[in-house]
Parts: sequence; C-alpha cells; structure tokens
Amino acid sequence: MQYTETLDWILDKHGAKLGDEAVYRETIDFVHSLGLKCDCVGWSKLDMASPRAEEILCAIECFCRENGWSARGMYTRTYTGESDWYEIVFADAKEDFSRYNDFREVPDGSGGTVKVRIVKAYHGTGSAPLRCSLDALLVPERFRDVCLQAGWADVDFCWAQDKGKYDAHQYFHLYPRHAVQHMTESTFFHYYAPGMPEYDPRKATRMRELGGSLPRLAEMFSDLMIALPRCYLAAELPAGGFSSAFMPPDSRFGSGRQQILVHRDTAAMLLRRKALQDSQLVPVPVLDAFLPGYEPVVTARQEAPAAAVRDELLKAYEALKATLRPVRMVTEKEALKLLRAAKKARKEDFGKALPRAKAALLADMPWVPLVPYWLIAQSSYLSDEYELLSPDRAAEETAAFRDALAAEELLPDKPDGVVIAACADGDVVLLLMDGAVIRFSHEAPEALNSWPTLPQFIADVLGC
Repeated sequence: MQYTETLDWILDKHGAKLGDEAVYRETIDFVHSLGLKCDCVGWSKLDMASPRAEEILCAIECFCRENGWSARGMYTRTYTGESDWYEIVFADAKEDFSRYNDFREVPDGSGGTVKVRIVKAYHGTGSAPLRCSLDALLVPERFRDVCLQAGWADVDFCWAQDKGKYDAHQYFHLYPRHAVQHMTESTFFHYYAPGMPEYDPRKATRMRELGGSLPRLAEMFSDLMIALPRCYLAAELPAGGFSSAFMPPDSRFGSGRQQILVHRDTAAMLLRRKALQDSQLVPVPVLDAFLPGYEPVVTARQEAPAAAVRDELLKAYEALKATLRPVRMVTEKEALKLLRAAKKARKEDFGKALPRAKAALLADMPWVPLVPYWLIAQSSYLSDEYELLSPDRAAEETAAFRDALAAEELLPDKPDGVVIAACADGDVVLLLMDGAVIRFSHEAPEALNSWPTLPQFIADVLGC
C-alpha cells in the first residue's frame, strides 16, 4: 500500500509546568538548531521521507537521553495510491447551520427511527458537503439533482428541513443502499513506551506489524498518537455507484459514524457536473485482505427515513422552493471584518495589503469594488476552493476570459464582468457590472453559483 508518513513532534521536559516560557524557549532553540521551523511552543513537523529524517530522529533521541527529556508526537499515515473508490469529504457545518439538538426523530424503513436534521441553510455555501454530526451527512441540492438526472437508483435522499428565514441553496441527507460489512477505523490509537503506566504490549506488537517508520518511532517516543487511513475490502464493494460504512453507536460515541464511498466513474460525473470538487474526494485503499496492524471493525448500513417521511419532506421542500424569501444581505463592513479575522487566523494564506498609492490608480477601473478588500490583502485563499486574485492577476485573467468568451459561439447571453477570483478546478469568479457575483464554468459556458453582492460572496466563501 502506498502512503506518506508525517510526524508532528515536540519535546517534554520532565517536571516542567505547563506554560513555562523558559522550557518553550529551550525547545524552540533545539528545533532551530536542526534547521527546522516550529510553532510558538516548539511543535515541529517532519516528513518521514526526508533524506534528513533519520539524522533528525537521532538528534532528538540524543537530546532526550542526555537531558532527561522525552519525545511526544502525532504520526499520520496518508494513502497516496490510486483507487477505484473514494470517500466523500464532508466539511464541518457551522453551529449556526444546525445546532446539536436541531433534528427530528422519524421512522426508518425497518421499524426503527432515524434523525433528520433541521437547518438554517443560508449558513451553508451550497457547494460543499457538510457534516452536522458523526452520522448526519448532508449534500447540496445540486449533488442530488445530478444523481436524479443520471438515473442512479442506488442512493436515496431526504431533505434537511430549512428553518432559516433567507433564501438559500438547500441540503439533503443521502443514504446509499449498499453498505460494506467491514473497514479499518482511522480514529487515533495511542501508543505509550515501555515503562509508562499506560504501556500495552499489544500496541507494541501492532507498531511492529504496521511497519514503515513506526517501529523506529516506538524506540524513542514515550507518547505517540497514530492515525491510519481507512481501508476497505474489494469483495465487499459493488461494481460501481455508491456504498457506505456505518458504525452504530458504541460506548465511545453517542451517535453512529458514517462514511460515504463513491466509485471513480460516478465521482467523475459528479466532478464534471460541478456537484463535487477535487478537494472533496479522497482515494481509499481497497484490499483483498486487511494488512497486519490495520484492525477491522464491523459496519452496517444506515437506514434511510421511511418512504412516506421522505415524500412528506420532499413536498415541503418543493413548497419552500416555490416561496419567495428575502435574500440575506451582508454589508461591506461585515465582509471586511470577516476578511480581517480570516487573515489573522490564517496568515500564510493571505498576501500583503495593496499600497494605497496603487489603490488610487484603480479608481476608474471596474475592479474598484475590490479595493477595500485588497487594502487588507492583495491576494488571498479565501478557502480551499477560492483564491481572490491580486489586481495584476485579475487583469490578466479577465483578458484571457474575454478572449475565450469571444470564441464561444453557442452562448447567446454572455456575462458582462471582470474576473476577481480563481477556483481550484479552473473555473473563474466574475464580478458583474450590476454588482452581482457568479462562478462561471471553464468547461460548459454556464454560471454555476451566484451571489447578489460582492460582500455576500466574500462572507459565504469564508464560511461565515
């Protein structure tokens, strides 16, 4: 199985008190002596494929032995091979989207009950699958529309009732009809070295079985958390379409845990139709047998709400779609505040502020609404999907977009606007002359998403 190995590590001084700045300084100095970077308390990251990996491990080992310190860390193994199957990545929904107790308990199709979420959909962007809880996975209505148009009959949908007062893209629970019976769980397991009160010889054996860098790390780390990729069995998966793996509630989790699997052919269509983005799919290992050290767990299928319940909610969804509701309006002041907060939290994703002298030169340009945002950051990754472009790049991309649009012969109504952002898959975001914002496909000449104003676009893409 092909994978990468990443180690996040820190040194602990025995007997030191939490928050001891002198200890932090000593830890940071040691990291810097290795030519590495770290955070404000000394956590550093090491790619185990680095040519210097063993040298750095030896230095850590030597420092701990000579000074009576210990090493603590987090090891992550990430699958990098090709696969016929992908897990859908669900972003965590904001609390305002659906609070912990915002659900209805309804009959399922087998005599039990299942929870259906109640949401305020305007707090979602309408483009990302969302996880409201470990077992409540929602997809935007565009995802459902593509599945229905394709005639895929191996998945059911149930509307997540929208109680928000503003017009918004809607969301649906999805329930694959097929489910695997086993998978290996990727929740962390904790390894403690011999001599530690929590030492478990079975976990020491597991470290040896898992191989890679883990046997070496077991020799020198007193406290190590391990995260492994989930694995599935080829014999338990269908020929295509969707599948799922549901872990019913147990003593550790108050609710079940759900994973959604999609075959690569199905995923390819969802990507083409913009129902998913590349970043929302992760290839998973599909094996003939589970490898040593990867402990299997028994899974089941999460039951969908009874057909009568789904029909009832579908009628309510159609009635809501036919109802005119006000559009949530974010002010420029609010959007700028959100952008400043995002830059403060993710400095590495934001460029320098636009000099005011250069901003003055844009006064008569169609990008002038962007100036207040560029005065915070000339360019920025608003999210994994959207990059707000600098003035120079915006001008270049607008020229290229207009050239491409001029050659498009089958589009009767061509959008009149300028490019302000780029998407991860090659789509562009246009600021139209009327102030609205649209995401325009780089494949089919069509608008995929729209926002009534630039502040609304900024707020939604920032996930606020």
